[in-house]
Amino acid sequence: ELYMGTVDILIVLYEAVFAYALGAFVSIWLKNKFDINPKKIILYCLFIIGLCPLYSIFGLTEPLELFIIVPIYGTHSGALQAFTRSIFATMIPKGHEAEFFTLLQLTDKGTSFVGPVIVTAVATKTGSIRKSFATLVLFFYLGAIVMLFYNQEKSDIERKQFEEREHKKEEETNNIIEVEEYSPEDTFGENTTATVEPVVEAASKDEVGDAFKETMDSP
Repeated sequence: ELYMGTVDILIVLYEAVFAYALGAFVSIWLKNKFDINPKKIILYCLFIIGLCPLYSIFGLTEPLELFIIVPIYGTHSGALQAFTRSIFATMIPKGHEAEFFTLLQLTDKGTSFVGPVIVTAVATKTGSIRKSFATLVLFFYLGAIVMLFYNQEKSDIERKQFEEREHKKEEETNNIIEVEEYSPEDTFGENTTATVEPVVEAASKDEVGDAFKETMDSP
């Protein structure tokens, strides 16, 4: 609807890539510089990103508007991706990194078709691509609502409790394996030998003494 040519689309593409990388680096620098809570950064980014498709209802009629919106969207999207993954990494118990990041990829890439399907359906129904972009606001602000319930301290406590339970189970399993592999000879071999030898020796002396006594008593 904006009647953009190939050159304009390439400009938008390069703008998005550059803004994405810039947003990731700048947001990390700001977080370290001013000690900003990552949760607040994510909520702020979701709010700004949600405004971009919402603007398409009232504006976005000229290519120049898209050239301005794309860098705004890209910088905040880069920061959002950086901090969501860093927070997710702190929630993973030790030894389960592969499992959790596999789950992240499944829920991330596995649901990437939902947005295009909804946008296409709305565009077909309304006849306007610009208006269909406004439906994306629901996804961003729904994610912001879910993020409000995130508690870093509670997450750390639950992660440590899970690691302690896993460590305890591992110790119990190792103890069971050691008991099953431990042979009786290793446990009682030397002690049994040391105990039996004096008994045999004592029994032999008694037999010799009895035999000697019988010999002396015989005529």
